[in-house]
Amino acid sequence: MVLSSFRPARTLLLLVAGLALLGTVLFFSWPAGIVLGLTGGVAAVIMIGHTMARQAAAEPHDGHLDLTPSVEVALRDDVRRLRRSLGDDYADFVRAAVLVVGSQWASVAALQRGLGIQQDRARRLLSALEDEGFVGALTGTHARDVLIAQEDVPQLERLLVR
Repeated sequence: MVLSSFRPARTLLLLVAGLALLGTVLFFSWPAGIVLGLTGGVAAVIMIGHTMARQAAAEPHDGHLDLTPSVEVALRDDVRRLRRSLGDDYADFVRAAVLVVGSQWASVAALQRGLGIQQDRARRLLSALEDEGFVGALTGTHARDVLIAQEDVPQLERLLVR
C-alpha cells in the first residue's frame, strides 16, 4: 500500500512536521522545546502507525491477481505495450517473470542460474520486472520482494504468452 493513500496518515505527518518546527522554535527555551518536540513526535508516529494498521486491516488483499473482464482488457493493452517496448527481449522477460513468481525469489543470481544468462542481462530483466510491478525495489544485497502470489503463475503465463 502506498502512504499517499492514507489521508489521516498524511495529516498526521503534517502534524509531526508542525510539532518539529514548534520544538525547534522552542528549543531556545530549552527543556520545554525538547520535551514538547520529543513527546509530540513520538505520539504522532504512534498515531500514524495505528491509523495505517487499521486501514490496512480494513482493506484486505491476498496478493492474488484480480482478473475481472475490464482489468483483463487493460492488462492486455499493457502486455501489448510491453511487447513493443521490449521487442526481442520479451520472451526472456516472460521466462524471468514466470521463474520469479513461481519461485518467489527475485535476485540477479537466481535469474542467471534459472535462465542461463549473463549477469548484466539478469540485472536488466530484474529492473524491467520492477518497472512493471512484478517485484519490489532493490533493498541492498537482499532478494527483492515478489509482488505477485505464486498461485497466480498459470494466469500470468496465460496473460503474457498471448
